[in-house]
Amino acid sequence: MEMLLIDADKTGFPNLALMQLSTHLKEHNHTVNFGSSSGTPDIVFISCVFSKNKENALSVGSYYPGAIKVYGGTGIGKKNHVQYFSHKYPDYSLYPDVDYSVGFMTRGCFRNCPWCVVPKKEGQIRVHSPLDEFDNPEFKKIMLLDNNLLACKDHVDLLNELADSGKKVCITQANDIRLINEKNASALVSVKSYDTKFKNKRYYFAWDTPQIEPQVIKGIETLLDAGLRAKDLQFYVLINFDTSYEEDMHRVQTLRDYGCKPYVMLYNKNKGTYHHHLKRWVERRYCEIMPWVDYDHGDSQKWINFFEGIEPNNGIKLENFIEGNNNDS
Repeated sequence: MEMLLIDADKTGFPNLALMQLSTHLKEHNHTVNFGSSSGTPDIVFISCVFSKNKENALSVGSYYPGAIKVYGGTGIGKKNHVQYFSHKYPDYSLYPDVDYSVGFMTRGCFRNCPWCVVPKKEGQIRVHSPLDEFDNPEFKKIMLLDNNLLACKDHVDLLNELADSGKKVCITQANDIRLINEKNASALVSVKSYDTKFKNKRYYFAWDTPQIEPQVIKGIETLLDAGLRAKDLQFYVLINFDTSYEEDMHRVQTLRDYGCKPYVMLYNKNKGTYHHHLKRWVERRYCEIMPWVDYDHGDSQKWINFFEGIEPNNGIKLENFIEGNNNDS
C-alpha cells in the first residue's frame, strides 16, 4: 500500500513519531512518501504537535479525498497513538538535513502541573529506550526529548551513558531543578550538554511558579558548586498562566542576578497584556542592553503603570489601551 506521512507543524525539527512510523511501515513492505505525493495514497498519516496548527492539520486531509486519514499528535488530542511502534529505530531519511539523533530515554512525569499534558498522555516516569535504540552512529550529536529525566530512579546511569558516548547532547525539554543534588549535579557536569543548535554549552531547567524559588536557588548553587557556569544555565520561565507582573519580573531578574539565562515561555491559552513584550525583551536579549523601564515597547510600561496591581489575565489588550481610560470593551 502507498502511505503518505505529513508533518503539519513544519518547524524544521524532526517529528520522531513519523520517523518511527516510517520504519514500521517500511518493515511491512509499504511504500512511504513524506510531505507530499504525486500519486494517490491509500492512507495519509497527519501529525500535529502544536494546537495552533490543528486547523491546518485537519484541512490537509481534504487534499486526499480517496484516502483514509489518520490524525495524531498532542495538537490533535491527548490520546497516544504511537505506543505500538515507539521503539522502532527512527527513519532519519525523512529529514536529510538533520545531523543529530533524536529520541527518549525516559517517558512520563510524576508531576501534575496543570498546564502540562505529559502525565495524562505518557503516564508515570519510567525508562523507555536504551540509547542505541535511536542513536545514529554516524551522528556526533544527540537530541533528547525526555520531559523529566532526573525523576527516573536510574537517571544517573542514563546521564553516565550519555557522557560515555562522547557526543554533544541537548536535553531540550529541560531538567527539573527541584531534583538537583550533589550526585546528579556531578553527573550532569560530565555530559557535553549544548543548546538546540549544538553551538553553545547549555543546561536547560525550568522555573514555572514563584512558589519553588527556594528549590531553584538551592539547585543553582548546587550546580555552581559542582563546576557548572551560571551563563550555561538557561531557565524556561512560564508566564501568563496564573502569575502577576511582579512575580514574572522577579523570576527573570533573580536569574539574571545569578548570571543565568532566562527564557520566557508564554502560556497562550489565556489573554495577556504585557506578556508578549516581556517575552520579546528577554528572548531578543534587549534585557542585556537596557532596563525594562527603558524598553517601553508597544506602550507596555504605560499599561503597567496605569493598571498597577491588577492581575494580568483580565482580557485587556495593549492595542485597546487608551491612556487615562480603562476601556476593556
